Amino acid sequence: VVSLDLARLAQQKAARPELRELGRKVVEAQTKEIATIQRYKSGLFPSEKNFSPQIGNLLISSLVGLSGNEFDLALLDAMIMHLPGAIYLGMEIQRQSRNRDIIDLASRIEQIHQKDLSTMRAWREAWVKR
Repeated sequence: VVSLDLARLAQQKAARPELRELGRKVVEAQTKEIATIQRYKSGLFPSEKNFSPQIGNLLISSLVGLSGNEFDLALLDAMIMHLPGAIYLGMEIQRQSRNRDIIDLASRIEQIHQKDLSTMRAWREAWVKR
């Protein structure tokens, strides 16, 4: 999961403590969310294989060599580009699902991503001026 990989990288490399802390929170929340989603999936679709997209590998490798402010800004850019897709997916799940538990989970995830996106955009604007 791209945002989980980016969050782990933030924990390890971010120069700013607030970005490292956001990474920690994202890892904690998404680890729980992924476990919940996998439980739903295995209960509803037991014969389906797990899907493991590799799209994030190129993105992660482009960030590994960066450090300091350059890393922080590039990481924010990556997260800011990624989150609208995750928000849209959450909205679509709420619109199309008939399962109340899945709708509620998608709603919570969407709200968290909306808040994180606003925070990251504000940080990006403030940090680029420094």
